[in-house]
Amino acid sequence: MLWDLNRQTFVRELPAKGHVDCARINDVTGEIAVCRGRRISLYTLNGELLLDQAVCESDDDQVMSCVFYEGVNNEWQERELLFTGHRRGVVNIWSKIVHNGRFEYELIRQLHHTDSTRDTGANISSGISCILTLPHVVYTGDEAGKVYEWSCVQRR
Repeated sequence: MLWDLNRQTFVRELPAKGHVDCARINDVTGEIAVCRGRRISLYTLNGELLLDQAVCESDDDQVMSCVFYEGVNNEWQERELLFTGHRRGVVNIWSKIVHNGRFEYELIRQLHHTDSTRDTGANISSGISCILTLPHVVYTGDEAGKVYEWSCVQRR
């Protein structure tokens, strides 16, 4: 359900396809990402479905958190980015593209929360519960309470 918090009124209901794990509204485009299990559905502000896509590599994975990167002061961006947090310390970064006349999310990068106590460099077992995107840095937090910082500035 979408509510107008200023007027405190019901606006519309998005189609229900199971329980919602997380949802976000892009303040720049008005698009709404709804994450259910292994899938992401993207809607317009008017409730029109733009895409519905499975985004997890394994059957036992799920999207636990999501956030749009909205830029600084509504700056123009070359790509619309969506960050999704998953089980076992993985953050996926997606770019919305048009493929065969339809919108799709294309995986452009993965961030891994590695377990420093293991010599193998394997990921942590905790899921990513929150993501904060800022102009030059991304913060991610896991279920164990650890926060990681990812620099977005390319150094030469």
